Amino acid sequence: GNFALLNGSIIDDGNAQIVSRGFYIGLSADNMSDVIICDTEDNVFSYLVMNLTNETIYYYCAFMTTLGSSAIGEIKTFTTLDFDCPIDYDGNVYMAKRYGEQIWMVENIRTTHYDDGVVVYNIPYSISFSSTTRSYYCIPDNNESYIDEIGLLYNRYAARKGNNGTGITQGICPSGWHLPSNEEWNTLINYMKSRSEYYCNSSSDNIAKAMASTTGWNTSEVECSVGNNQNENNASGFSIKPTIFENSYGTETGYWTSTKTSVYDNAPSYRIRYDSASISIYQGTDPYNVASVRCVKD
Repeated sequence: GNFALLNGSIIDDGNAQIVSRGFYIGLSADNMSDVIICDTEDNVFSYLVMNLTNETIYYYCAFMTTLGSSAIGEIKTFTTLDFDCPIDYDGNVYMAKRYGEQIWMVENIRTTHYDDGVVVYNIPYSISFSSTTRSYYCIPDNNESYIDEIGLLYNRYAARKGNNGTGITQGICPSGWHLPSNEEWNTLINYMKSRSEYYCNSSSDNIAKAMASTTGWNTSEVECSVGNNQNENNASGFSIKPTIFENSYGTETGYWTSTKTSVYDNAPSYRIRYDSASISIYQGTDPYNVASVRCVKD
């Protein structure tokens, strides 16, 4: 199924005692019959609505009730996607988006299990990782507050689930999704390069800003780099966030691919840096190091 994150805020409560706040939602502006009560006392609130119908227009508005009155906000709409959103074994639901003929997750994987329920081994984050063929993940900087934002980090063996780079590799991805190959990454990049709205300074080579998130990167003076004028990032909605790299947050993010290289222990990864305007492939990533994972729909 599909999902939507509804956001609401109370700008002026008139100094009244608020009894409840939440959302009305339905299939028409005249029939928002489903009532969602948010379990919070904050004047900024949100709710994740699950199990929505694909390719459907929904209407919603925020509301509040006080001891003596009630008020509603502006009626808004959204349209659900034409595909089911990915859900991993742990129950994490991921946002996804269509780019040309491909559908990609626009969040990093953060599951601790494979799709068949097998547990992925957890080790503490370190600047250097032991040479092992065991599958494992680590929490970025051993700080759990990073997980929802940037996901978990996996070594190559965990990302591929031992697959030796042959055929479609589900790896750590949920059912119906798989670890993208070099070819699939290149298809995505070429799609970005085909859309002028993703260019910086009218150059198709400068697409990293359009793929990167608007916060968290180190500041850069390099024109068109990810770290330069970050508020102009993420025109594509791909939302690459900086992760922990050599104990430094904000410098770089790397993504595993399923492609096998001529030397198996030299695993390819796609990388984006705060001081660069492009996304590039790095062929020599040690397989026992850790990187992020994005999945693409089968």
